[in-house]
Amino acid sequence: MIRAVPDNTRQEDNDLIATDLLPGGIKVQRVKMQEGEDGIARDINPSNPLPTSAPTLTPMLDDSADPVLYVGEAQPGVATSAPLWRIKRVDVSAGAITAWADSDANFDNVWDDRVSLSYG
Repeated sequence: MIRAVPDNTRQEDNDLIATDLLPGGIKVQRVKMQEGEDGIARDINPSNPLPTSAPTLTPMLDDSADPVLYVGEAQPGVATSAPLWRIKRVDVSAGAITAWADSDANFDNVWDDRVSLSYG
């Protein structure tokens, strides 16, 4: 709970924002660190420390359509039929031209549909 102490700042809509007063009269907003995937915010604390490494992803490679390769990544245990894959197509016929499924690197594609996806 934020207490009304002299350092805090009251907004026009009457919300109380936690701030800290620095030397020279400068106020900075106090922020509580959180982490989590999209839509999740877990407070950082001794039992939930800030992650120090990227999660390990399960890679997939399909080179059956030479000279086109499909490279996918997902969290371990994700089914190839689940829309939780990041997929890119690499065309090696004239160098290595890379394009992402749906033109982005989001984890929202189905690995089993990799050949029929739109790439950009």
